[in-house]
This record gives sequence, structure tokens and C-alpha cells, in this order.
Amino acid sequence: MTNEYHESKSPGADDYTRQEPRLPSHPFPFPRHGDIPSFPYLKLLPFLVIRASAADDGTRPIASLGGGSTDISIDGPTTTLFTLTNIAHLVPAPGSEQSIIARIWNFGSDGVVTARVRFWEVRTLQGTEPEPELIGSAFGGVPAQSSVLVKCPEIWRPTNPSRVSVMVDVSDTVHDPISTPFDPFTDRHVAQKVIVSQ
Repeated sequence: MTNEYHESKSPGADDYTRQEPRLPSHPFPFPRHGDIPSFPYLKLLPFLVIRASAADDGTRPIASLGGGSTDISIDGPTTTLFTLTNIAHLVPAPGSEQSIIARIWNFGSDGVVTARVRFWEVRTLQGTEPEPELIGSAFGGVPAQSSVLVKCPEIWRPTNPSRVSVMVDVSDTVHDPISTPFDPFTDRHVAQKVIVSQ
């Protein structure tokens, strides 16, 4: 007659609860993978902004554009224009060569390698929809928590500066796209430089 012995295992017992031999230098058993606490994965994303004002942190919507974005600068010959209320303004001279530079901010935790920056001339006749016309496009990187200056590769030649403004938008097509094109009130990717309003 052959005697068979079977190992008995109490319900709920596993390899972790079983008494293992412990060396003096290791008085506790090694933890299992499930015993190590896990933390949620925080996805790093860019947060591109062209500010409407110096205090702009990218929160939208905004109530007013004021005199236009402080991050858009226009450099070239100017002329004096008087508005209907007889106020003098320096505006780009019609037909002159103007350079446009925009400061692009990234308030996010991840950099952008190929941000697309577009420069637009927007005709703003009262009572009509804006008519944007592309001046030029540029591509460049924007590191996290920093800003860069981007110059329009094309020269802008305004025909009637009293009836136009300059608009700039920036986007990362994959991680931070434009949500509302040509709307600086509701989209932080879009900013507008008002030349003058008669």
C-alpha cells in the first residue's frame, strides 16, 4: 500500500502569506508588484498663447481687445491718419513695406517642435464679416514655459491701413490645434493688432 501525502492550503492563502525563510539582512519579504502604489500618468501638453495684453494668461473668453495684442509688432514707414473724431494716428503708409513680428508663448509643460504661425491681413469694414488674407506662414519650435519671436517671412504691403488689422494665429496640429479660427475673443491661439478704427 502506497501512502500519498497532499499539501493542504488554507483558503485565501497565497505565496505572499506563506512563511518564507528570512535572512538576517532581509527581515521582510520583497513586495509584490501589486503592493507598490501606482500614480496616474500625467500627460505633458503644450499651451500655446498669443497674448491680448501683457497680463493675459490664456484664459478665454475675453471681453475686449483694447488696442490689440501686445505680442504683435509692425515695423515700417508710417503716415499720419486723422479719424472721424479728428484724432491723429500713426499708421503704416499705404503701399509701404512692413515687417510683422509676433511673440509666441508656451505656458504648457511640453515643448512644441513645429508650431505653425500664420500672419493675416483682415479687412474690417463696419457691418461686414472680416475678410482674412494670408500674408505668410512660418514654422518653429517653442520650448515649454517660454516664448519665442517669430518673424513673418513675407513683407506686408497694406493698401488701406485705416480699414485693416493684422491677425496672427499659432497652432500645433496634433497636440494644441486652433479651436475657433479668426476669433481672438474666444481662442488663445489667435491675436489681433488693430491699426486704427475710424
